[in-house]
Formats: sequence, C-alpha cells, structure tokens
Amino acid sequence: MSINEIVLGPDGQRNTSIGSFGVVHVDVREGHPLTVRLAVETDEDRAYTLQPGGTFPVGDQVWKLERVENPGSEAWAVVLTRVP
Repeated sequence: MSINEIVLGPDGQRNTSIGSFGVVHVDVREGHPLTVRLAVETDEDRAYTLQPGGTFPVGDQVWKLERVENPGSEAWAVVLTRVP
C-alpha cells in the first residue's frame, strides 16, 4: 500500500517506507508569505523551502505541501500529499 499523505507536527520527524520527513521551521512572519523549511532523507539528505502548493521530489514520486494547519500556534501541523 502506498502512502498518500504525511502529517508532520512540532513533535519530530516521520519515518516512512519512502524516507524520513521533518519540519525544520514554519515561517509565519507578518508581511512575508507562509513558508515551510522541510528536511527529507532518502538515499540522500535534501532540504526544501516551500509555500503551500509547492512540490518536491522524493525518489520517483512528487509530493506537495498541501497546507499548514494552525500556523503560528504551538499545535501547527504540516500536511504533505503525494501528487498522482
């Protein structure tokens, strides 16, 4: 079964069969676009700075920063989805 959604919170990284994912920083500064600094470890380490809707490769798949829930709060969540 393939993974289609990954939810990341402030409590650490998520290890999956396709790699490890972790949020380095969620930037919610006023006057700046909402951005997420994302670390992805597969056969190599990569980091991406993404806005909602931004895409990034993971192996032979493409993933998207779907949304950030509760940005600016201690209970934020970053939702990633696989692009079909």
